[in-house]
Amino acid sequence: MRRPLLWGALCAALLLAALAAWALLAGGGEEAGGSAGATMPDLVGLTPEEATGRLDALEVSLEISYDQVRDDDVEPGLVAATDPAPGSGLGGGDAVTVSVSTGPSDLVVPDLVGEPEAQARRTLLDLGFTEVATVQEPSEEHSSGTVLSTDPGAGESVPHDTPLTLTVSEGVALPDLVGMAEEEALAALADLGLLAETAREDSRRPAGEVLAQDPAAGAVVEPASTVLVTVSSGQDEEPEAQAAPEEGPRSDGGRGEDPREERPPGPGDDASAPGTGEPEPCAGGAWSEGTAYPEGSRVVHNGREYEAVWWNSDISPEETAEWGPWRDVGGC
Repeated sequence: MRRPLLWGALCAALLLAALAAWALLAGGGEEAGGSAGATMPDLVGLTPEEATGRLDALEVSLEISYDQVRDDDVEPGLVAATDPAPGSGLGGGDAVTVSVSTGPSDLVVPDLVGEPEAQARRTLLDLGFTEVATVQEPSEEHSSGTVLSTDPGAGESVPHDTPLTLTVSEGVALPDLVGMAEEEALAALADLGLLAETAREDSRRPAGEVLAQDPAAGAVVEPASTVLVTVSSGQDEEPEAQAAPEEGPRSDGGRGEDPREERPPGPGDDASAPGTGEPEPCAGGAWSEGTAYPEGSRVVHNGREYEAVWWNSDISPEETAEWGPWRDVGGC
């Protein structure tokens, strides 16, 4: 009778030892897995660049995307929230969404009476208003394009997407000239009784195409006002078309064959690198509303090239504020 009891006790001891070993191995596996994971840091209040740096420094590779939210407590351009929340566990390949504040939900209408319409519109867009319209009415006391009133009025607090109307003194509303041929744009201005001043800019766009205008489309100006029209010269690719220099010394000492080299170097020119003052070719396609643009993407809009500072999908490069997702990298 004692032998079966001893065998039973021995089997029970072996079973307990096996369970303990399994628990130890399981705990070690979790610990090993934990060493390959990470904890979501608190990114609220950081810039998108700082947040990206913190996430890139983790020991796991993450799928990072950016979103935009309205937040009453976090300044525009700073991180307002993350998903997962701070303190959450992260593993390789996990998706992380960083939400960047675009300002408070409610905005106070500034006092814009007496300002030029174009300046007032820019002020409202920079504050975060998304819908701004203009109506005109005659005024004997104010020059054309001067803001006479706003609706809602100055000092009122309204949701950021509230339609806001600027009433301006009657004048000439500028058409959108960008993308037109030079002759077509000048004719359109002449039909409105406006004058035109043209400027040339190297660009990959076809020669003679309008790249930009100042004042912008929609601005109300005085009759007979002058509009600056920037036109593509179509010469941005000229340096790439030149043949590579021959090896060995040249009979002209390396001077005279390239007209640009006959000009003495000006301020900011690098004599060792001819042509560095010319615009770089555009690397991106045309900006399209609703398209997702990850960090580093480049787009072309109204004759200028912009680079995405952080992920975005619905902010026009032309209307981005200082804290916004686009950086102007020059004309093209």
